[in-house]
Amino acid sequence: MSEACTELDARLEAVAKAAAPLGSRLPRVRDPATACWMAHAMDALLRNVTSGYDALDVALGEGLDALSVGRRAMDLSYSNIGDYAREELGINASTAVKMARLARRLRERPALREAVRRGELSARKAEIIAPVGSAAIRSDGSCGRRGRRSDRSR
Repeated sequence: MSEACTELDARLEAVAKAAAPLGSRLPRVRDPATACWMAHAMDALLRNVTSGYDALDVALGEGLDALSVGRRAMDLSYSNIGDYAREELGINASTAVKMARLARRLRERPALREAVRRGELSARKAEIIAPVGSAAIRSDGSCGRRGRRSDRSR
């Protein structure tokens, strides 16, 4: 968990560094070179923010999953992680449960987890791929659905 926090802190520092030269209000610029520089700076800022969004979802999911073990939520005076997320984080209970479930699935698939954390794959796509990923790989390493007949004739 500390590795995820360190990575998020580094990403937030990069976002702050990219946003610092832009200022709070963008002036109207007629110089094409300055406008191009501002467009590239804004693009870098928004790319970094969007790639960090799913990493934040994974980190929150890991924390919620850790909170669901044993009586940890009860120790904080909440009956489950859904109540905790709704009251403390402002997240819907079903969303919190989905985030925790995705974090559990990604813990079993480290390559997929790293792709989501780097921003190469969205959390939604990982949620779709995770259950299919291990079931589609046979013991001999070939891919395909299990139990599916190769010939369609009967």
